[in-house]
Amino acid sequence: MGQAVGQVLPLAVAVALSPLPIIGVVLILATPHGRMNSAAFLLGAVAGVAAVTGGLLLAANAGDAS
Repeated sequence: MGQAVGQVLPLAVAVALSPLPIIGVVLILATPHGRMNSAAFLLGAVAGVAAVTGGLLLAANAGDAS
C-alpha cells in the first residue's frame, strides 16, 4: 500500500499545484462576496473529489480489485 501511495503522490502534488485552481481562487476572492464564494468553491471541490473517490471505491469493490 505504501508503495502505491509513493507512486501516486507526485501526481497528486502536481494536480494540487496546477495553476487553474489557483487562478480560480484568486478570481473568486476578487469578487464582492469573495469569502462566501470561496467557501462555496471549497465545498464544491471537496464534494466533487469525495463523489469521484466514492464511485471509484464502489467500482473497485464490485470488480474484486485488491
